[in-house]
Amino acid sequence: MGVIIDGQRLSATLLMNATVLLPIFLIFLIIQTIKQIKARHIFKLILLILLSVYLYLLISVTLFPVHIFPRGDAVYQNGFGQQAWVTNFDVTQLLTYLPKQILGNLIMLAPLTFLSAAINPKFANLLRSLGLGFAVSLTIELLQLVMSYFYLGNRICDINDLLLNTLGAMLGYCAFAVCQKILIKAKVIEQ
Repeated sequence: MGVIIDGQRLSATLLMNATVLLPIFLIFLIIQTIKQIKARHIFKLILLILLSVYLYLLISVTLFPVHIFPRGDAVYQNGFGQQAWVTNFDVTQLLTYLPKQILGNLIMLAPLTFLSAAINPKFANLLRSLGLGFAVSLTIELLQLVMSYFYLGNRICDINDLLLNTLGAMLGYCAFAVCQKILIKAKVIEQ
């Protein structure tokens, strides 16, 4: 893996993967486990564990590996921001996407809005779920842009990903709403 500058692929000497984040997620899970067990909210604890695992996987897929180049490496000779293909603001390129790219971007944020709505009633609202999905997708795309600019990654900031991720967030909320209606009708939960 590496970056492409002026048609030349430059390889990073070190790739940092998402395992560096595991201590943060584990501390969060320990704290939540203690809080939810004390409050006797076992179902909420299970949802929080699922959300934590999902967020870890989301971050590891979208922002990692991080490229680490040594100081004075050839990658820095032309300054920052010289990497090829840093942005894509052409919506028409969506027509050239492979079905797996479209499907992957559609389902990427669906678990986020589904689990967020199930955990917190504040997100059991279409507009808030859409806002959450849009904000998370925009954050990911902007981080990918910054990382590419500083040669920390080789991702592309893509407007099409933002659109598909937000649509996927809406699908996640819709799946939550359908499940909620089924559980209410079956009298498993109250309205």
